[in-house]
Amino acid sequence: MGFVVNAPLWRDATVPFEIDPEIRDFYTSTAFAAANPGVTVESTRMIEQAIANWNEGASIKLRPRQGESHYLKFKRGPKGNGGQTRATNSGEAEITFDYEWSLGANWTIALRAMMHEIGHAVGLIHEHQRPDREQFIGFNVPTANNGNLQLITNGRPVGAYDCHSIMHYIPRGQPPDIFSKPGGCTGFGRLNDPHLSAGDFAALRYLYPPRLVVDVSPIGVPSQARTYNFRVTSADNGQGVAGASLKLSNGSTNMTSQSTTFVADGQGYASQALTLRYIRRTTVRGRQREVELVAPSIEVSKSGFTSISIPLLVEM
Repeated sequence: MGFVVNAPLWRDATVPFEIDPEIRDFYTSTAFAAANPGVTVESTRMIEQAIANWNEGASIKLRPRQGESHYLKFKRGPKGNGGQTRATNSGEAEITFDYEWSLGANWTIALRAMMHEIGHAVGLIHEHQRPDREQFIGFNVPTANNGNLQLITNGRPVGAYDCHSIMHYIPRGQPPDIFSKPGGCTGFGRLNDPHLSAGDFAALRYLYPPRLVVDVSPIGVPSQARTYNFRVTSADNGQGVAGASLKLSNGSTNMTSQSTTFVADGQGYASQALTLRYIRRTTVRGRQREVELVAPSIEVSKSGFTSISIPLLVEM
């Protein structure tokens, strides 16, 4: 399904990004127009389309930077450089790209290359560098000293080998540099489809488990018996999460803590008759005893997701 780094690279499964103004300025300049008559496609549109494709269901999202010190910057690269991703000492990650090549190349191929570089930026490794690749593919070129082809042993394979990953190289040249072994791959990469594969999505969910979202109605009212309705969904696609566990921490009649656990149905829905009460919590600090009232809360969990806990009443 995928090949990933050993730890997430981005907090909260969010990548703040910035597009270097030089890219737009260069491609709208009179100098570029004179050197490239008839070319009207702006490279920034390709970046924006790649980001839109990426955000279609991936568990990690790209959004415009809002002053974050750790962010991804799209920059103009040297001529002949199809694409490169690297981290800097300042906390900035860079994707540099020869946008002149992208304007001259097939749009789909250029868009796929940008999707591939975003994959590197969030922690995906070349699929064809997995330790189990020998079962599926072979090479007609030396690989031992090639940083883009040699085996990588310190990554984490996720699921089965994915020949159609956006991170898999496509054979080039004659004879082709990469070839399928018998029973190995039927096709490679996503040459004519600049979107993530099912395996890419699964690898991203492994590295960045999607957050759970829980909606509660009606509004909580203390000490009144009511039936509360819960809907648990996934933050990455808004779909209901079947079998999610909901654990309620509630107060009893004497304000001690008690818990109730119930499970969402196949569409992520659950209903429960509850009387919400505050919980009395006592803290001893030296000779002082402090008493506070804590709101009841619901903790929602499901394997493969990031759990969430929310209060059901206003804190007192």
